[in-house]
Amino acid sequence: MRYSLNRIIIIILIVLLCGCNVINNDSEEPNSRYTYLIEMLKEHTSFTNSSNYFDINVEMATIDNGYRYYVIIDKPTLAMYDIEMMAIEHDKNYSKMMA
Repeated sequence: MRYSLNRIIIIILIVLLCGCNVINNDSEEPNSRYTYLIEMLKEHTSFTNSSNYFDINVEMATIDNGYRYYVIIDKPTLAMYDIEMMAIEHDKNYSKMMA
């Protein structure tokens, strides 16, 4: 459970930090950006669990049909707008969900 929570925290941090560098192209198909982000996260082999730019607290709770994530981002040291978060589970096939 601890390993899973650390991995989720790290994935959220990566999405937050990398999301600022993704160019928003409205003519792009929405699922292609989503697929790109999932593949990028799956390919990472090293993660971090802290940031110099904000404090983050993540809690994961089990519910009837899965998990619920509570994410609190606090004390930013730089302007953060249009933040997006994504949590993915390790052995889940997301391509079927996008159809």
